[in-house]
Amino acid sequence: MLNLPFNLPGFNQLNTLSNVKWLNLIRDSLIDAGVPKTSATSAYLAGIAHLNPALTSVVEGAQELLTNTDGSDELLSPAEIGEQLGLTSIAVNQFLIGFGFQSPNPNKEKGAPRYLLTKRGETHGIKVQEEAGSFIQYRLKWKPSIIDILEAVITPTVL
Repeated sequence: MLNLPFNLPGFNQLNTLSNVKWLNLIRDSLIDAGVPKTSATSAYLAGIAHLNPALTSVVEGAQELLTNTDGSDELLSPAEIGEQLGLTSIAVNQFLIGFGFQSPNPNKEKGAPRYLLTKRGETHGIKVQEEAGSFIQYRLKWKPSIIDILEAVITPTVL
């Protein structure tokens, strides 16, 4: 018999239990299993939006805030990536485009990011908000994992 740290209710009892308590249990189980807290919290928020669709826009805003504050001290700019790879930031951005991690942003308005994350890029980069004088600037920053990926594909290409 499987021993769980909690009792599973019968089908009819599910409606009487607090769905939020179940979401808390799932989030805590994900964290205990080694899933990063921000990812587990994002899943929790998605569950809240599923339970109450009227909260979808609030949840999306919270998830964006969560993503934008996730480990921002460890995030790298293309210039910082370039320093580690011996490339300019322009070259790094071109490689990120060429390998499908970002695409040029057609929106050239003040404060808009120059590049947009692609689906592939969402795993390794995030859009961060920075103050730039009297306006807000959005930029893409990258998790350190992008360095290993770029090294693996750039080194054989460049050498």
